[in-house]
Amino acid sequence: MIRKKYYGKRCWVTFEVPGGEGVDQVEIVGEWNGWQPEPMNPRKDGFYSLTKVFRPGETYRFRYLINGREWKNDEQADGFVPNPFGSEDSVVRV
Repeated sequence: MIRKKYYGKRCWVTFEVPGGEGVDQVEIVGEWNGWQPEPMNPRKDGFYSLTKVFRPGETYRFRYLINGREWKNDEQADGFVPNPFGSEDSVVRV
């Protein structure tokens, strides 16, 4: 799930993904930092979340990496685009 809050010339984007059974680590990987994995924070409700600050008008591709080996898209992303690996990336439009 993606939540956006706009404040002036910035937008706080919170990415959330359910943990579930057998999930020990969730990372988000996106264009905004050269596709380097960033750990998401586990919450008491079983979800993992991370908030990033972007400028309105920007668009980024991203994916979630579960336990360092399973790729997952965000079902509520603003869109999806093919990637060079034969699957799709999620898209967030700020």
